Amino acid sequence: MNRDDLRRLQAHRGFPALSLRLPTHRKLPDSLQDPTRLKNLIRQAEKALIEKDVPGAVVHEYVNRLERFHKNLDYRHLDQGLCVFVAGDRIESVMIPEPVEESVVVGETFLTRDLVRVLNRMPRYHLLVLSEKATRLYEGWGRRLREQTAGPFPMTHDEGDDEPPEGFNRGVDPKMHANERLKVFLNKVASAAQAHANAHRLPLFLAGVDRLRSFHGEVAGSQPLAGEVEGNFDRSGEHELAEALSPVLEEWLQSRRQEVLDRFDAVKGTRSGVTGLQDVGKAAVMGRVDTLLLESGYAEPGSFDRSTGEAILSSGNGALGADDVVDEIVETVMERGGDVVFYRDGRLAGAGAPIGAILRF
Repeated sequence: MNRDDLRRLQAHRGFPALSLRLPTHRKLPDSLQDPTRLKNLIRQAEKALIEKDVPGAVVHEYVNRLERFHKNLDYRHLDQGLCVFVAGDRIESVMIPEPVEESVVVGETFLTRDLVRVLNRMPRYHLLVLSEKATRLYEGWGRRLREQTAGPFPMTHDEGDDEPPEGFNRGVDPKMHANERLKVFLNKVASAAQAHANAHRLPLFLAGVDRLRSFHGEVAGSQPLAGEVEGNFDRSGEHELAEALSPVLEEWLQSRRQEVLDRFDAVKGTRSGVTGLQDVGKAAVMGRVDTLLLESGYAEPGSFDRSTGEAILSSGNGALGADDVVDEIVETVMERGGDVVFYRDGRLAGAGAPIGAILRF
């Protein structure tokens, strides 16, 4: 799952869009209950479709598609959460590394808030692994890394001979000359990595031994780095790299959440900061939300008018199968180029509401 996959799901419009969420298990014996729980959730989905007055033939087709999905799902390799999306002739599923709340939603759009939350808690980033051999660039999502090989990477340092070139001061220490050649190489590496990071608007982490990271800092100048990892990773695979980066990545995430919260505290109650479902929703449809702050568990069943930003909340039995207004706002913010940052429940208590926004203008 990446942001392109998420945008494709969020772009769907058309009733009935069916979304199922199920908390699942990675290990025995807990995972033994997952097939039965999914079967029960399919029955709930059938009931929700009927209560939404979906034609019987469509209900039958959706349920059959879900039954086939249930039969073919490999329950031995699940993660902590399963999201299933059904509409028209399509069915898609995403496994995510965080628990989800069991639910069935029928509406005009898919319920994607869990995917948004995971992408924000486990954002994409780049990791540059320095080496005097092959310097590699990875794209990461949480603890998942994938080496980038389509562009200039991996980049190899051609050490050449130990003798300085013609015209160079013969009294210069060959080691100093070798260091200068290495800096030239690292300058090319820094430029290529930063161009790649800028093109994708992703934070850049750096890994390598102290000497290489020091030289990189000299030639890269003010190039922003999200964090650094010390060590020789010439022989390390993706799993080892991800483990080494994990505490540095988590520190950056916490710092980012706190920085956004501090910005929000400074502007809330002014023209640049709003709280509450209705005010945030109106700002979202106007394209004014720069950053949306949201407590992870906050949800409001109902309908959301994407032209006016008005939220009409459901209550009682009317909430069964209703859209999540909060999810609609999240999607609207992302469609208009805004960011979304999730917090633990209660973390935004000082704001007076579990939802708030920093505005652009």
